[in-house]
Amino acid sequence: MGKNLKGKNIGRGICQTKDGIYQAKIYLKMTPKPIYLYDSNLNSLRVKKKRFEQQKLNNFFTTQSLLTVNDWFDHWMETVCAVKLKNTTIQNYYNNYNRIKGSIQNIKLIELTQSHIQMAINEISKKYKPSTVKSSLNALSTCLEYAEKNMIIANNPCKCIVISNYTDRSFVPIEQEDEMKYITKDMLDLFFEAAQNCRSRYYFYILLHTGLRAGELCALQWKDVDFDKKELHVYKTINKTRCYFDIHGEKLEKSIASVQITMPKRNASNRIVPLTDGVIEAFLKLKEI
Repeated sequence: MGKNLKGKNIGRGICQTKDGIYQAKIYLKMTPKPIYLYDSNLNSLRVKKKRFEQQKLNNFFTTQSLLTVNDWFDHWMETVCAVKLKNTTIQNYYNNYNRIKGSIQNIKLIELTQSHIQMAINEISKKYKPSTVKSSLNALSTCLEYAEKNMIIANNPCKCIVISNYTDRSFVPIEQEDEMKYITKDMLDLFFEAAQNCRSRYYFYILLHTGLRAGELCALQWKDVDFDKKELHVYKTINKTRCYFDIHGEKLEKSIASVQITMPKRNASNRIVPLTDGVIEAFLKLKEI
């Protein structure tokens, strides 16, 4: 009989780890290693264990359960992500997964444990800041969550993973200056005087007087500029990304660089920007060129 941290019996094949998480161990004929289930709630774990054992009796675990993490990630990207996500989001998934896959990519889904994930996270935490590590963990967790929902694995081992905040990385922290630096009017006058014979001066003038991002400015069309109302409708941006799938959702043999116009992720980026007379004049000059 398994025991909790207080020494109380909590059921056969169940125990409580040092960090307080409950763990159940189950053996399958298709793999020599045990399968571990985890939950912070004992009753929830018992339900998971019972469901898993029922699936075991019904020979539920099949070929997909024996896929490696890498093969499953590719399958998930091709069948789920490629049909509904933007190329920029797909690229982020690949970047985040490639960062964490090192020690786990060849492990079978059915043998993947929380311990494997924790060790992978600990390793990349030595090189990257916590927010970057969290992005990699989230990408992997989303992938495995889909496997859990489709009953290919019993539970998502990315749950309850701890991200360490290492302080011994080899970088020198930048101290914040007391006085913030900004561009003065004299600096701007000097800049535009130097750029007087350059077409790009109009673009810089618009950027500096509207607060647009460079990608938003490059994605503008003339229909987005309302000269009568002196307004600018900003609702798209241009960016450089990598394409892993073609327009039909088929995976490319090799990813290709692509420049594309996309809608912003946040609603706040879809906005109306008022235009000064100077900005209107800059747009008109560009239209004449």
